[in-house]
Amino acid sequence: MNIPWRGIIYFLLTILTGSWVADGLKGEPLFKEWFPDLENYKLLLTITSMMLFIISFIALYNYRKFFLAVKTLKQLDSCKPHSCLILLLSTPNIVHHDFSFPIEIIDTNFNKVILKGESLRDDINALNSIRWNWQQLLRGIEPHHEYLKYVYLIGSKESFKFFYGVENIIKQYCKQIKKIIKTEKPVNFEDLIELTKIINKGIQQFKELDMDEEDIIIDVTGGQKTTSIAGAVITLNSQVSFQYVQTNEPYKIMAYDVMIHSRTDDWLIVQMT
Repeated sequence: MNIPWRGIIYFLLTILTGSWVADGLKGEPLFKEWFPDLENYKLLLTITSMMLFIISFIALYNYRKFFLAVKTLKQLDSCKPHSCLILLLSTPNIVHHDFSFPIEIIDTNFNKVILKGESLRDDINALNSIRWNWQQLLRGIEPHHEYLKYVYLIGSKESFKFFYGVENIIKQYCKQIKKIIKTEKPVNFEDLIELTKIINKGIQQFKELDMDEEDIIIDVTGGQKTTSIAGAVITLNSQVSFQYVQTNEPYKIMAYDVMIHSRTDDWLIVQMT
């Protein structure tokens, strides 16, 4: 542990010199037990004590940050499976008429991929030949698809109408899913306050289903920068984490948690793996 000795010394000096000032103002001779002759210099000693108190107090104030808790963004070693997923849905750039399996995805260059719905990993790999942004959605589901019990869907004004599509996809790949909860109306993905309220509402609904915070993860891949901020804010002082799928190879799923620690903690530095 890295102990802030300088700050501790400033703190003790502030207390000590403060007691000297209090004794001097009360008219009690300073150091009378040790040096009785100094009583004639009581005023001078009181003024000197006040100056020392002010100096030590200013030093302590400037060093205060080493006693405060700090917020760190901790990247988790891996994205472990979760049973509850809060999913911020992006608008698909290629729309299938009903998203019923098998799903035929055709891009603007008439390249075609058929999602059979049998293997999530196989279907993700098949989509490498075209550019379909919901491939990221499938990547985000993959670590959890065998464990998911509950999903909370949040849609923007543009993506809200595609709830039926992602619902069909989740039910196809996550056979054990118990319930998919959908927001009643679109959410403004640029409104941080609205986002945090709706995400907290989803967390509360999971808790009402007897799920713990550590079972919950928020996928912010489908949103914008504001959604990432909202995900970080929500994880502060909670066991909820959030994830983001890399937009470039190797398309790793990055899981994060915002944590509060003392500056004296040995592992203050953000762990990046």
